[in-house]
Amino acid sequence: MSEFLLTKMNPKGASWEFSGRGGVVAFTQYDIAAALSFGALPLPAYYLARAKYCEDHQAAESLRAHLLDKIEKESLQQDWKITKDNACGIADLLMAESVFDIQCKACKGLGYLYEKSGSINSSRRCEKCNGSGVGVLSQRKRAAMAKIALTTWHRHWNERLDFLMCYIKELEEHVVKHINEQCGHKYN
Repeated sequence: MSEFLLTKMNPKGASWEFSGRGGVVAFTQYDIAAALSFGALPLPAYYLARAKYCEDHQAAESLRAHLLDKIEKESLQQDWKITKDNACGIADLLMAESVFDIQCKACKGLGYLYEKSGSINSSRRCEKCNGSGVGVLSQRKRAAMAKIALTTWHRHWNERLDFLMCYIKELEEHVVKHINEQCGHKYN
């Protein structure tokens, strides 16, 4: 018991309480939050990690506000014509795809499908999402969520969304690197 408490006090220690099968350590929300509190993580990356891994709604709102500012700055620099309503829709779309993860419709986010034949129940990996449980929005749904006409979406905003998603991926890389460093692992 004292070893467990010592690992909790160490900033680079992980919780071994919830280890899964095969000895894989499952980090809790509290472990992630503790790892985020040490070191210098950029504020947007901190908001992303708190919103995505700790289910912090206040951090999600702060991240959304930051993304809205980022969209407005990029629209001025790149000379994108965008309304405030469209910018809010794109920020919501970025949040939905990066933080909240769209559930796969086939398996309802489980990653596997149940099959029942007679009295035998079995399951198999979902082929639509490749077992991840995460679905993908169609271009039509993306345009609707961003409140942009589909033709305008295809002409301009599909590429621009990819550009903005690269920014989100950079933030996620900061988070992964930071958490790995706090857990004592080298990040390549």
